[in-house]
Amino acid sequence: MDPVRRQAGGVICHVENAVALLNKTYFRKGVKRRYEELNAMAKKPEGLCGMIDDILTAATVICIKERLTLLMKELDICFRKVKRSIRMERKPVSAETLSGTYEEMFSNWHGKMVLAAESGDCHLAFMSLESLNEMLCDIAEEVDIEAYNALSAYVPEDLQKTAENAETVLQDYLREYRRAGLKEKRYADIEAFIAAYLDPARK
Repeated sequence: MDPVRRQAGGVICHVENAVALLNKTYFRKGVKRRYEELNAMAKKPEGLCGMIDDILTAATVICIKERLTLLMKELDICFRKVKRSIRMERKPVSAETLSGTYEEMFSNWHGKMVLAAESGDCHLAFMSLESLNEMLCDIAEEVDIEAYNALSAYVPEDLQKTAENAETVLQDYLREYRRAGLKEKRYADIEAFIAAYLDPARK
C-alpha cells in the first residue's frame, strides 16, 4: 500500500504543478493553502480538489488507482479544451520558414526506407515513417503547409511499395518547397557535402 501511496503523491504533485503552469502562474502560499490557490485558477478540471481528496482518502490500492485514473482523464480533457481554444497563427510558406527541411527529411529517411524495403525490416520502415510524419506535423503547426500523413505510405505486406509511397510523400513536399522559392541542395557524395558545410561563405 505504501509504495502505491508514494506514487500517488508524485502524481498529485505533478498534476497540481501542471494546472499552475496551464494558468501561467505558480504557488505562492505553501501547501497549507494549496486548495485555495487551485480553486482560484480559471483553467482546471471541474472538482479538482475533490478528486485529489478522493485519492487521499482511498482505502485500497484498487481504489487509489481508479481515482488516479479519473483524475488523469479529467486533466486530459481540461488540457485538450484549452488547446482547442488557442488560435495558432501559422507563418506563411516561404523560403525562410521552410529552408533546410526537405534536405533534413531526405537525408534522415530516404535511405532508411530503401534499406527497409531491401531487408524486409517492417520496424525500420514504420518507425522511419512515424518520424517523418512527426516532423511534417511539427512544421504544419507553425507554417501554413498542406496536411501530410506519411503513415498512409505504410503497406506492411509490401515494403517496396511502402518505400515508393514514402518517396511520393517526399516529392509532394518537395513541390511545396519549390513553390516557396527554395531549390533543394544535392551533393555527389559525403565529401562534397562536408566541403559545402565547411565553406566559410556559407556562414
